[in-house]
Amino acid sequence: MDAAITNLGIQYRDQFYNAEFIIKKDTEITDEDAEKYSLVLVGNAESNTVWARLAAKYPDSLTPYNPPGAVPLLASNREAFAEVFKSPVNKSNYLLLIGADELSDMALLENFDPCQSWFDCYVLVNAWGGQKELIFSQRPLDKNKSQVPKQIPNNQTSK
Repeated sequence: MDAAITNLGIQYRDQFYNAEFIIKKDTEITDEDAEKYSLVLVGNAESNTVWARLAAKYPDSLTPYNPPGAVPLLASNREAFAEVFKSPVNKSNYLLLIGADELSDMALLENFDPCQSWFDCYVLVNAWGGQKELIFSQRPLDKNKSQVPKQIPNNQTSK
């Protein structure tokens, strides 16, 4: 997780002319902070108390976008993700969730740059070591319609 936070700080500084963002431990974030600011939460609901608190209080608001057949989840896959949500606490703010079910898989996001575009991104590695990145440029307004993700080959980046 530390590597993800360090990478995020570098990307933010590069994008916003050496500006620094405020880093707080999850245990230091108050309900007032969650209401007043957009937040970047790193880890998962088990490792991040703010994430867990929001997921418990607003369970339908932080449901990952996982259209049928778009992200083939197998028990042997490793997965990491970055998703943007409207904050359930204050709809004028956003939550960027950067995480993985298994925290060791956070390393899959080492080159993730949230400052280039806002999208939902999944990095999957199957049991044979094949890696692919799936990008959802937007969520369909109709939850019954699925969106086919753009697949990025390992040697290319999205622009």
